[in-house]
Amino acid sequence: MSTTPNVAPKAKDSDFLIKSSSLINKRCHTCQKTPQQLGVDRPFQVCSRCKEVMYCSRKCQRENWSVHKIPCARSKEKAIIFGNDPIRAARAARFVKWYEAIPKLDVFRQAALQALDIVNHPENVDRKALRLRLKLHPEYKQREPVDRYVLVEGLMLPKETLYGCRPLDRQFLTEYIQAQNDVVKGRGQLGVVPVSISEVDDNGSIMNSSWWILALPFTHEEAKGILQATKWDDVHWEARLRDILATPEAEWIRVVPIPNTKGQFHFGLPENLLKEYPFGCLGRRISEMRLNEPRSQFAWNINDGLSRTSERMAARGGNNQGWSR
Repeated sequence: MSTTPNVAPKAKDSDFLIKSSSLINKRCHTCQKTPQQLGVDRPFQVCSRCKEVMYCSRKCQRENWSVHKIPCARSKEKAIIFGNDPIRAARAARFVKWYEAIPKLDVFRQAALQALDIVNHPENVDRKALRLRLKLHPEYKQREPVDRYVLVEGLMLPKETLYGCRPLDRQFLTEYIQAQNDVVKGRGQLGVVPVSISEVDDNGSIMNSSWWILALPFTHEEAKGILQATKWDDVHWEARLRDILATPEAEWIRVVPIPNTKGQFHFGLPENLLKEYPFGCLGRRISEMRLNEPRSQFAWNINDGLSRTSERMAARGGNNQGWSR
């Protein structure tokens, strides 16, 4: 009697294709228009080589080639890696599909604007990077797929930290960021910010991770209007982003900022879910200040003061839970 070896079922290509935002949101990768907006009754064509982006026309494809040719050239390498590990590939594909979908993409862009303090320091888009770590919600099986992940950690850090990666990746990232920046800034918009985004398990171990070159396709005035309309105010970006992602998407509201960003609405929390943030957020601000402005005496002095105060309160058997606004 013959036996059949235990072979893991091979996932279909569509199961682990790492789609771009254009495929996920069914928009042209260049002009960001949908078939409906262009009066087309058929899907757009995908790149024949990598099959990861789609275009409404040859014109848009040619216009975007200077940017797309960089990741497209590495698509075969990625396909081989994921083809040998379909479970990992499927997990990565689900994660990318989640954060690249328009509602989440919009709030991540808002968080980046807030983190970079773009209203006061638009130059930060060229100087900073973000690190995001997310995990599955403890009750993700009972939640909608769009609500499956929550934020574990968010951190802004100097862009130079990119260069801690392997030389080959360093060259790829540098070229890709520059190409993307040239396109976005060429439209009179802010630019792009590199984001290290990872899915981690409950122990903090990384399950999958990648660099996400996040475009900020707004003018300075539009960015200011978006943050005002969605009421980020002066809250720390990590705390607000954590609250937004923990809230089911069905409870988010849609707002239209002034100046109007080409008729687009943006997502935010309703008034009753906008929390007052604890004094502890100051510690996150200080951590970021130490990373980004290491010569700032203010960061060191205030942190020392907080440490001494905490020590005195601990000695008295107290706590600082009342320090909130």
